[in-house]
This record gives sequence, C-alpha cells and structure tokens, in this order.
Amino acid sequence: MSTIVRRIKSKDEWITLNNKVKDSGHDLLNPTYGVYKDGKAIGACSYKALPLIEIWLDPDNCKPRDTLEFMRQMEAIIDADGSPGYVMPIMKTSPGTPYFEKLGFHKYDDHILWYRYLR
Repeated sequence: MSTIVRRIKSKDEWITLNNKVKDSGHDLLNPTYGVYKDGKAIGACSYKALPLIEIWLDPDNCKPRDTLEFMRQMEAIIDADGSPGYVMPIMKTSPGTPYFEKLGFHKYDDHILWYRYLR
C-alpha cells in the first residue's frame, strides 16, 4: 500500500502522533497532518499550523518601544485569526535577539530554518 498524508482528525490522533514524534527524539511545533502506511502512523508534519512572521524595522527610525508596539498589534491580528501562536525567525545579528526569551519566546535551538520557492 502507498503512503497517505491526511489532516489529523481528532485530539486523540494529535496526541498519539505528537507522542510518537517526541518519543523518537524529534519535535514539531504543532502537527496538523499524519503520514500513514498500511494503516500505521509513520510520520507527522505541521502545515499552516502556525503563521510565520518576518519583519524588518528601520534601525535608524525604530526604537525598542516601536518594536514592542508592532509586536502587540501583530499578535492581536494573529489572535483574531484564531492562531494559537506564531513563528518569527530573527537574525542572530538583530538588536532584539538577546531580549526575545525575556518576552516569552522559545528558541528552536536544534533546528535550521530552510525555505524553498515553488514558483
């Protein structure tokens, strides 16, 4: 039988898949799809699970308070859309990098963010 990818249908299925991911020493932020072969769960993936926010703020014209206000407004937009959170890649050289943990962000230390254009 071939491999099938389908949306997770229940909280129990989500818990089962998430536990399998963690038991194998991996981590997904929020699994949304299961990967199945012969009726057995063989994988999971997060697709459109959390929005990705990329920002650029002019360092010559933006103060830390402006950044915090931007984040407050962006989080209100994300919350209104019903998302439980978001992912925000930040350059290591960003002046805000040392402060994100203090603002409640969690580092995804053991991951590299890759991207690929399809068109």
